[in-house]
Amino acid sequence: MHCITGFVVVAALLAGCDSGPAPKYAQDSNAKRKQIGLPVIAAGWMNYNKGNNAKEAAWRTPDSHLQTPNHSGKKVLYESGRWEMEQDYYYSGKTFPSHDPDGGTESEQVVVSYVFVERPGYPKGWTCHYNSPTNWVDTISLDEAEKILSKWGIKRLNY
Repeated sequence: MHCITGFVVVAALLAGCDSGPAPKYAQDSNAKRKQIGLPVIAAGWMNYNKGNNAKEAAWRTPDSHLQTPNHSGKKVLYESGRWEMEQDYYYSGKTFPSHDPDGGTESEQVVVSYVFVERPGYPKGWTCHYNSPTNWVDTISLDEAEKILSKWGIKRLNY
């Protein structure tokens, strides 16, 4: 009887555990995203860093993977409580030997960032990075990022 009672108490405690605050700047901010020209958080996207939503939220698309060209998701940073930066991750589906001397494999990717609050290495506005077989990470323009994504068959905006 004590085992059953103990199990019920533990189960009740675990069921009541909070996985952290709800993410800020989620789908309720999609209208603002459209005004700026950012991809929206679509229905079916999953917040995959629950418990860390006090500082950032990370969203994954349902078809997120590295094997085919896709927009895998986004990260929204709000460490100060304000909407500071948003990053969207795109993958070509190709991998290459890492530029890191320790080796490994990397995925060809473009990261498109929009910065609301200036931070080290990220001025306000658009900052884009391209990780390619020829260079570790290049800073590129938004126009260059869109051209690369187009070659991969990906639209930057999902609306």
